[in-house]
Amino acid sequence: MKAIYFEDEVMEGQGLIGDLFGKVIDKTQRFPKERHTPLMTSKGPKIATYTGPNTQITKRLQSSDPKIRDPLGAVDTASQAHDIRYTLAQSVDDIRYADDKMIRKLKEIEMKNEDYKVNTAVVRGLMKSKTLYEDARGKRGELFSGLKPGQVKPNTLSPSEQSLYKKKLTELEMLGYGHQIEQINPVNRILKDIRIRTRN
Repeated sequence: MKAIYFEDEVMEGQGLIGDLFGKVIDKTQRFPKERHTPLMTSKGPKIATYTGPNTQITKRLQSSDPKIRDPLGAVDTASQAHDIRYTLAQSVDDIRYADDKMIRKLKEIEMKNEDYKVNTAVVRGLMKSKTLYEDARGKRGELFSGLKPGQVKPNTLSPSEQSLYKKKLTELEMLGYGHQIEQINPVNRILKDIRIRTRN
């Protein structure tokens, strides 16, 4: 069986289960390799614009189509900010910082009833599971990033992409979706992480 994407790209499944699962998942995704989760909206469940791995962030931010570009709600907006921080991240520490910031924002969204509880519960659970798994394996910030501790990600973004991401992140920060990645020395970052964990 073959799963056809919106852009007519084809991906093969592996075996019957892979074919069935791949067919269902792939047909729901806007772009190849995206794995976005369903989110509840006032019009019923819809596939998230930003929530989930492998977001085609440049295509989405540059699109003039609101269905491709605009987040579905507060959780999806937090995911958009996370995707931008993740893309701008240069180290595993920056990636963990982006993950922790998103987890805190999801908790805030839940406390303020800014989105459906099912959305905040599921996405926050997934993010917490990711960070707990990384911690248990001693691979902090490594899952999905391809980076190792001490490694610096080369900057492959064009000046126009950097400008696009930074401009959008500034807009999101002004709406309450966190502050830019700051340069924190490792000791302060560890103390910050300890404070976050003791509060959760």
